[in-house]
Amino acid sequence: MMKNLLQRTLLFSFLMTAILTFSCFVSAFAEGSKEMTQNGGYRPYLEWDPYQQTASLSRVNVLKVYVNAGEQIDFGSSVPEAMNGEDIVVRTPSGAETIYDVLADGTGLIDTYEKEQIGPYPELGGYIPLSILSEETGFWEFEFHSPVPTKKGSNGNDSVNPPATPVSKISIGAEQGRAVAAWDITVKKDGVAIPGRTFSNYIAMNLGKNVSDQKVMNGVIYVLTKDGYQYRVDMNGLDPYGFMFFANNRGLIDSTANTSLYHNAIAVDMGNNNLLALRGNIKLQMPNVPDTETDITHYVFFNKPAEDLPVSMPTSAISPTTAQTYRFVGKASGVTDEGAGGAFNTSFDKSTTYQITIDVNANGMYDEGLDVLLANAAKPGENVIYWDGLDAQGNVVKAGTYKASLKTKGGEYHFPLLDAENNAYGIKI
Repeated sequence: MMKNLLQRTLLFSFLMTAILTFSCFVSAFAEGSKEMTQNGGYRPYLEWDPYQQTASLSRVNVLKVYVNAGEQIDFGSSVPEAMNGEDIVVRTPSGAETIYDVLADGTGLIDTYEKEQIGPYPELGGYIPLSILSEETGFWEFEFHSPVPTKKGSNGNDSVNPPATPVSKISIGAEQGRAVAAWDITVKKDGVAIPGRTFSNYIAMNLGKNVSDQKVMNGVIYVLTKDGYQYRVDMNGLDPYGFMFFANNRGLIDSTANTSLYHNAIAVDMGNNNLLALRGNIKLQMPNVPDTETDITHYVFFNKPAEDLPVSMPTSAISPTTAQTYRFVGKASGVTDEGAGGAFNTSFDKSTTYQITIDVNANGMYDEGLDVLLANAAKPGENVIYWDGLDAQGNVVKAGTYKASLKTKGGEYHFPLLDAENNAYGIKI
């Protein structure tokens, strides 16, 4: 017979080795492609191709901006002639939609690297922006449309990818293809720019064809988790073609068991170069659907998140929850037959991710190769977590008394990268 003695511990955790880095940046008067280009390398174009998908995600970017009533929004892009005539589409917090025209004579046009880095006029040398004086407090949405998106029903056969170009070069014509070379959204209060207001659920980008001499990107983005933890993500020479990036609390998921796949890195077969769906028993936690009690998509920012975001977007870390109940249930309460397994019953006062480790070699240590690891997301209230009676190698755990540690986590962050071909230097978090 087996009896499980239970022990509670607390863990602040994220699923990446943290590397502390320091960089110098120019003063922030713009927010957008500037943040992705100011560290050299090659230009990551912002995609707008509504008829192309990767893993069932449309290759478009819907950017969200928090703005207070009375603040000004300056914005522009490198596309004066989007194919559908809708250069920039803006939606107010109440849902009203307006189409803005980027003019070839310069209004709203970002056509040089210098203008991109400086930001909107009246900054000396900046671009002449389109502007909105906000009459509403809330989340505005921006779409920057491309000059040549793929045609509907073409299966991507006529998609036009942008050229691989150094960050110092900005194209403004049709050569941008299904993407946008430069874009900016600057929020101002009393004429002073407020960085850290623009974010997205996921970003789709295109670096142009990756070739042997490594057309790399050195952009930096920030992730704000729904429980207030912040991460700085340095792409550090990532060498993709078209790719997607997002952040969530689960990452890749076992489709049958609905459990998160906890690996430092995992490569997933997507079948063919159309990349329409993942193969095998793996699914994504999709970033384009509302959060559930267990599946949470985090925010991707282009600057360090502003301190004056609404209370619904905390920027200070919230401590993880602790378990209100924690017990093992086998054939006879806390005891089970050898090889029969059982279940851990837990309850929490809010959503969390957890890790239960059973010390099956009884050496008083956890997380070793033979110890059992049960990890996933949990909902508020009661949760039942099943164990099959086997160790990590698939062997039946012998009769005995074992301890099981429960850890709850805060700020857990996974970052799926879709279709990013080469990564020679690693990403810095």
